[in-house]
Amino acid sequence: MPSTLFYLNSGFDIELGGYENTKNIPILNELSMNYVVLSGREDIVLSNSVPDDGFYRYLEKNGISASQNIISPEDWEMESNSDMKNFQLWGYNEPAVKMLKLKEGSYPPVESVRELNSREFCHFLKHKFNPDCGSQICYGMKELEETIEKISDFPVVIKSFFGSSGTGMMIRDGKKISRKEIGRLSGFLNGMSTGFIVEPWRERTADFSLGMMIDSYGKITKKYFNVLKNTEKGIFRSVLVSGDSELAGLILNDNGNFELDRYAHAVTEEAAAKKYYGYIGIDGYCFNEKGKTSIEPLSEINARNTMAGYVIQLKSQYSACRYARLIISRFSSSNIKDYGSLEELLSFHKFDISSGEGILLCNPLYYRTGDRVYKTLYLNFAVFANSIHQIDEYGMMIAKMES
Repeated sequence: MPSTLFYLNSGFDIELGGYENTKNIPILNELSMNYVVLSGREDIVLSNSVPDDGFYRYLEKNGISASQNIISPEDWEMESNSDMKNFQLWGYNEPAVKMLKLKEGSYPPVESVRELNSREFCHFLKHKFNPDCGSQICYGMKELEETIEKISDFPVVIKSFFGSSGTGMMIRDGKKISRKEIGRLSGFLNGMSTGFIVEPWRERTADFSLGMMIDSYGKITKKYFNVLKNTEKGIFRSVLVSGDSELAGLILNDNGNFELDRYAHAVTEEAAAKKYYGYIGIDGYCFNEKGKTSIEPLSEINARNTMAGYVIQLKSQYSACRYARLIISRFSSSNIKDYGSLEELLSFHKFDISSGEGILLCNPLYYRTGDRVYKTLYLNFAVFANSIHQIDEYGMMIAKMES
């Protein structure tokens, strides 16, 4: 029998907010294939989408034998695989637990997972440490409009209670909400949320995350500091990891490290009280304020796997290099026609399994969902090297392919 079942339930965050029809969202179908590169030949991958054959040939050429046993979540019948014991999910929510028919006690309580991932929970935890953090909570559109009317300093950021990588976030630069914005925000209330967080927009100078593995007693067993790159609207673009906390010195001073540790322990204590265990990440950032650099140690809480956790696993499986970065790049078919042209562009910078160095494509150029074939919108590149300088060079090469 297969050793591990991989299920990147990419709709995890919005499903927590009550959004149900995630299988028809192309970007989520793309993300659901990211676990293929981590799988072995005998494993099972649950996904509504199937990579093109060329992707498997590309991986084989690079020394990676991935599972071609792709099964849609709807077709998965747990009864016929009752001896499956190893699962790797993106996160534990009610749809995933129900679909996999997991035994109670073999996963963290789904209500705890939901609460920890809610921006409402993050808001109240932040206020315990810093009542003057500027974050405000709004339950419903009327309360949101009234809150914005009272704000004097713009722009601000509006976030729905649930969402990831910029989902549900909107930067406002004036007091009046347009009809289009009202429709979008009302949609979050009707489909996947119960309220909003309003925060001051800040001139971010650096984004980071702290990933932790915690046991059932709330003890931190592993800790990783990661350097993120997000767009102005908070959409994820890359993450640099080293597998420990050494990267913190690139961004934080001693006081920043102290503040981050203080918040991290508060998060893990809350998680333990709610009987959560496993991977949990917190996002934060540095920003300019009146000519001085300040830190926001707790912007988001992710009680699930993260892109940082994903690239750490890639590094663990395929590379002994000191650093790894995952880079999200828009697919430009004018530069990349197929896997052969990709390898020509990468030249001697392409991934080498023997040294563990180079650039590795982690998702397919094309994929099939149902009877339709799609071109991938965003390519995920993992780059491995022993110096940050080399990592940056690889990043510049990928940027050139995108332009």
